[in-house]
Amino acid sequence: MKCEPFYYSGLSDCEMLFKDVIGAMIMDKGTTLSDAAALATYTAIYAGMASQTGMYLPIGRGYQNNTAEPERTTTQVGFTEKVNDPLPMLVGFLDRSYCDYKTLYAIDNHDKDVVLFLKNGKVWHSKNSAGAKIGLRAKISIRKNAPAADNSLENFPIYMDFKYIEDMDNAEVTTLNFSVKELNDAIPVGLNIDLVTAYAAGDVVVNINKRCTLTPFADITDQTSFEVLFTESGSTDLDIDVTAVDKTSAAVGRYTLTVQRNASSVPADLTSGVWIRAVEDDGSNLTYVSAPFLVKV
Repeated sequence: MKCEPFYYSGLSDCEMLFKDVIGAMIMDKGTTLSDAAALATYTAIYAGMASQTGMYLPIGRGYQNNTAEPERTTTQVGFTEKVNDPLPMLVGFLDRSYCDYKTLYAIDNHDKDVVLFLKNGKVWHSKNSAGAKIGLRAKISIRKNAPAADNSLENFPIYMDFKYIEDMDNAEVTTLNFSVKELNDAIPVGLNIDLVTAYAAGDVVVNINKRCTLTPFADITDQTSFEVLFTESGSTDLDIDVTAVDKTSAAVGRYTLTVQRNASSVPADLTSGVWIRAVEDDGSNLTYVSAPFLVKV
């Protein structure tokens, strides 16, 4: 073990404590923050049309810092010293509804990079050896449980177990040049896709509503509003597309999708299930995004 040299330093003129955490950006590992102060940096991550690499989670219902105390050991002769720094562990409570919380189940036990937004308009992040601003690596866990009996505000916890102490050594607080309210305003509206009629002869009928409501989404224009994400494990279907959309009943959120594979340049029905999602954009950012939906075959 090597001890690094310590050099005495001055202190600043101000006194300021950490403010409460009110939001978390969950990002793909390795995502860098080109400008940690700019709104465009974050909207590109969770609303980017070409490459959505993360999501912003408002956790305004509070959070808990459950980090253990430093491990201290007492010898047989009574000498006590610190022997280990525990890794930080935070729990944030999603400021949304159960239908949104369920969409997070798929992120359970995934390693992601996290930046935290504070109540005073600052963001807490780390940096790498090249000096680039990055998130703090954490394992994300979601609780699949019944409603909390003692405190309903804590029904939707998001556990963040941070993994590397060097992320804390390199952590910084940056002042944002925008209001955190603008982050919330720029979040794409969530959509739900529900099956009406099972896949048959290349078609499947679905209902699309704004998430957590019964409000039908009538703004689907054509097949470009649907993205094919991936197929069921073991599928040999290739070049799968939503080739047509019947929007006769769009006013009530009902659409007929023609989903086919391009077999030797000849459209053919699927042989395995495929995951799709609905998206809409304003030409610059995503404005509506659905959770993935499995077209079962």
